[in-house]
Amino acid sequence: MGRKEVLALSIETRNKIKAGGGSLVAKSLEKDENKCVKIWRLSLNYAPVLQVAYDYFLPNCDIKKVLRLLKDIKQVALKEEEKDFMKSYNVKHALLWSVHENPKIQSEEQLLICVLKKIIEFYEKGHFPSFLEEKRNLVFKMSRTGKLERATNKIEKISKNLTQYLRKIKRQQESNEKRLKKYATFFPTFLLFFCFHLFQKWQQKWRWSV
Repeated sequence: MGRKEVLALSIETRNKIKAGGGSLVAKSLEKDENKCVKIWRLSLNYAPVLQVAYDYFLPNCDIKKVLRLLKDIKQVALKEEEKDFMKSYNVKHALLWSVHENPKIQSEEQLLICVLKKIIEFYEKGHFPSFLEEKRNLVFKMSRTGKLERATNKIEKISKNLTQYLRKIKRQQESNEKRLKKYATFFPTFLLFFCFHLFQKWQQKWRWSV
């Protein structure tokens, strides 16, 4: 974790991380089945760090809202085979680095842009450090498969066309709301018909039993 002084890594937060302990995770860097049971890593709980950052930036900037936006951007901007370019775990660590280096962020828009820039920066360097374990490279496997350049180009495209993707997300949300309203008016009628049908079945069965 290092000894850097960090807003989100106060003594209290460090103690919470220690209290939560770590868990051993089977994580093979190869697809060799024999190595999957031999290669393990210690995973630390970073939830206390996210909570401190969340509380600190409210009410001007809602970190959870930014994480939801990044998840939505991933869905509309990346193809299925490109989803790993914005892994949820990596995105959260990029966000933690962003708020650590930019403690005066005042809006969700500023943080969103910072996170995308941070992801691009790490991809260009070929080293995406975990916030709690700086020596650990979160894109080690991706660098070995030669996907970093493509990933960098894709995130740069998203960053340059951010407004376009946000509009696309809004259109999808509006479409989903219309669909939900349609179902909301349909289901009461459907349920009434279904209950009436069951009642008729029960009534017929009762008559036969009598």
